[in-house]
Amino acid sequence: MITSLGSPVQMSFVVPDLDTAMSHWIETADTGPFHAFRRVDDLGVTYRGTPTPLSISIGLAQLGSMHIELIEQHSLEPSVYRDAYAPGHGGFHHLCFPVPDIDATVEQYRDAGFEVGMHLRFGDTPVAYIDTRPAIGCMTELIRNDPEILDLYAAVADSAIGWDGSDPIRILNR
Repeated sequence: MITSLGSPVQMSFVVPDLDTAMSHWIETADTGPFHAFRRVDDLGVTYRGTPTPLSISIGLAQLGSMHIELIEQHSLEPSVYRDAYAPGHGGFHHLCFPVPDIDATVEQYRDAGFEVGMHLRFGDTPVAYIDTRPAIGCMTELIRNDPEILDLYAAVADSAIGWDGSDPIRILNR
């Protein structure tokens, strides 16, 4: 049994084109502003046990109390994103849960029979994707609740408060 993770803080979608997807979210769901990381390729990815290069772009925004993440994969290598969607396709991919001890939480999932699809590092923060699709229909992302990540999430949420539609896409550099 998996110890309660609390409420997810993020819903994530794989998208074929980040700019188009961000525009659609802004126009259709009044979501924004988006904070974008362009062509991130220094993630130290291990996909299903094998080190793998990966290049992605990410858009982050806030929709009410939920953090929205859009991911466009540029590279052709296998990944948990490609496990779910072929190039040129996309849709809902995962729920994200910040956890204090990522290794212990990953072990709980392994003990429950789930496979770790991918490990990576976002800055100094470890991230693990658990392939929970057979049980709940989507992946589960575990991210260590480091101050760096919590501050990023808070900044994205704060930028949405009273947002007037100006500066809808903001490029972030790590």
